[in-house]
Amino acid sequence: MFGTAQRKHKEAITSKVSILFEEELNIPKDNIYITFDEIKDWGWNGKMF
Repeated sequence: MFGTAQRKHKEAITSKVSILFEEELNIPKDNIYITFDEIKDWGWNGKMF
């Protein structure tokens, strides 16, 4: 289905984004919140997927 990802992939993204923000922007990991909004229905070109 479009718009969904397995939890293990979300965990990997969260880890990498947190490390990047901490190293490049000096924002501690414990101050970073990341949300994932999965989209069940997609519309494009006048139609639904």
